[in-house]
Amino acid sequence: MHRQHSHFHCTRCDRTFCLDDAGMPAQPAAPRVPSGFAIEHVELTVSGVCAECGARMPRRPADTP
Repeated sequence: MHRQHSHFHCTRCDRTFCLDDAGMPAQPAAPRVPSGFAIEHVELTVSGVCAECGARMPRRPADTP
């Protein structure tokens, strides 16, 4: 069974990673929905560039120490 937790989606390689529970809320807060709507599941997905893809990206001169 896949327990409820948060994910990180890499926009470069399209992989999705399970995020460690450390520092993440046990369950994301449910959003307010219009009257008559019923929430069944709340999920948090963070999008960005994973470490592997980030290491392959060329560095800009301003990014170098």
